[in-house]
Amino acid sequence: MINRQGKIHIVIKICCFASILISLSLLIELKYNENCASVIEKAEDTYADDYFNHSKLSEQLSGEHEIDEEPINSPQEVVLKKIQILESQVRVIHEQVKATRDE
Repeated sequence: MINRQGKIHIVIKICCFASILISLSLLIELKYNENCASVIEKAEDTYADDYFNHSKLSEQLSGEHEIDEEPINSPQEVVLKKIQILESQVRVIHEQVKATRDE
């Protein structure tokens, strides 16, 4: 038969064992969460790499034009082209005026 002190000793051992099990459970859960975080980070990195590579490919493809397709110009390029046309027209008019004065 177990006396009162023996019962207390058994209860203490059970509590210690339970706390060890809880600690192990928390440690396993922590390790599992670390592994999950690692897997998630790897998946995010892979997704980011794929997105970056796709973006670079899209830029290259959008930069290429078909033979019969005219390139799309930026607003600055359009204005520059108009200025060049205007300068050339002014030059022609200036030459015509100069030619009529010389006559």
